[in-house]
Amino acid sequence: MPEEFEIRDAVLIKYNGKSAAVTIPDGVRKIERRAFRGCKQLLSVTIPEGVTTIGDLAFEECTGLTAVTLPHSVTRLGSYPFYACAGLTSVTIRDIRFDAAALREQQEKWDYYPWEVINILIMSLPVFSFCLPFAEQKYPVAWTAFCLCPTDMENTAYVRMHLEDMLRFLIRHNDARTLQTALESGMLDDLLPNCIDTCISYAIEQQSLETQLLLTNYKHEHIGYTDAADQFTL
Repeated sequence: MPEEFEIRDAVLIKYNGKSAAVTIPDGVRKIERRAFRGCKQLLSVTIPEGVTTIGDLAFEECTGLTAVTLPHSVTRLGSYPFYACAGLTSVTIRDIRFDAAALREQQEKWDYYPWEVINILIMSLPVFSFCLPFAEQKYPVAWTAFCLCPTDMENTAYVRMHLEDMLRFLIRHNDARTLQTALESGMLDDLLPNCIDTCISYAIEQQSLETQLLLTNYKHEHIGYTDAADQFTL
């Protein structure tokens, strides 16, 4: 095992080297909290498949990093793993590349919208005092990818598999713009009849008028009303 890596029980505890390009050894399952903290000379890091967890502040102050690719095996991100990585301009998540310009446009659309993963990885700012669990972090990431790259089959499969949960996420945050993009894409038309009524009810419960109106209009135009009173449920 290379001496620059301090590894115990498949956990990378600390990186002690000075290399500009680092490949994390195969067999590592977790990158521990602050494992690469302050490695300003680090220009690139290769995270292999098999890593499932990236801990809190794992790459804090790695100011030389400009791009990062997360492997498919990652199932948990800690709080602000790339905090103060001022040079970071692109992140690839599930083979979809998000560059700074695209993500800045996304962020401008949703003031305080909790895009935890995007803000953490790209903006490198602790803009929220809480951190969503990874299962819910994947919803905003997947929706962003859906908007930027709707033909990506893996992303589309994830969106379709978790469609009702995704819709509820958008309703909770009253994100009418992203919901409209999804509805207009036509790629979810076969699934929406199965969950549209429960989502409309949820929008009413959440007092999310914009998303409620979008869903109600979609039902009227694409599915039709099963009850004449439905059209007055606003």
